[in-house]
Order: sequence, then C-alpha cells, then structure tokens
Amino acid sequence: DDTDADGAARADDAAAGIKTGTTLKLGWWQHRLQGTAGASGPYGIAQHSWRDEARRLWSLFAQAGRAPQAESAVRSTMGAGARVRGLCAARPDDVLTLGLAQVRQPLQRAETVWELVYSTELVRHVYVQPDLQYITRPGGGPGTQTVVGLRVHVEQ
Repeated sequence: DDTDADGAARADDAAAGIKTGTTLKLGWWQHRLQGTAGASGPYGIAQHSWRDEARRLWSLFAQAGRAPQAESAVRSTMGAGARVRGLCAARPDDVLTLGLAQVRQPLQRAETVWELVYSTELVRHVYVQPDLQYITRPGGGPGTQTVVGLRVHVEQ
C-alpha cells in the first residue's frame, strides 16, 4: 500500500535527519578583529526540499548577505542552486549539486562562480567529492578561471 510506503519513507528520512518542506532563516552576522570596528550585516537563507515519485530528494536553495561598512572587503554575496540526492536508484545516498554564487567587492566588478559537485560513499565511511568550479572575474579582476578539486571525507 502506498500510504504505508510513504510513512516508512518519512520515518527513514527523519532517522537520517533529512527534512522536506521549506526552511527560511533571517539573521544578523558580526565579525570583529582586535583593534578594528569589524563588520556586520543581515543575511537570509531559503531552501525547499521534496521527494519525487522515484524517492529522489530534490532541493532548491538561495542565500544572500550584506556588509554595508566601508571597511568590509566584501559588500554582498548571493548564491542559489539545486541539489538532488539519489539521482541513480542504485546509489540512493549520492548527491549532485549545481550552484551559482556572486561576491561584490567595493570598487570592483562582481566575481561569479558556477560550481558542480558530486558526493559519493566510496567504501563504508569514506566519501569522495569531486568539485568543478568556473569563475568569472576572479577577485573582481579580468578573466576567468577553472578550478578542479577532490575532497576526501572519512567518518568514524
């Protein structure tokens, strides 16, 4: 029965700490260095997650923040993206993420980063995460840059 399967799936999600639905967060951040006025500003985060008929977990996310102080190296950040867990039925815990982020600095053009990340459990408790980034106007300057990375995460 589909109702029993949905209930069991929700219980599995809860046990794994996976939440579906919408999350909104608003806040104020502050960073102080000794001997300086520091910086602070507002931020916001939004995420919406749902399961499709094949039980893949989809998420859309967005975030933004500001630092209006003149001494701030970064004036604002914005980011958005999409994530899917369980894209392939044979690998239900693998995660594919596509993101876009933009950083605005005083007196410079915005730096924009496109990022593609895949995370998989290689063997029990060992995860690998290849990462590809394409950056336009790195550091606010001219040009583009491509960054390829690999993260290895070991859990005990």
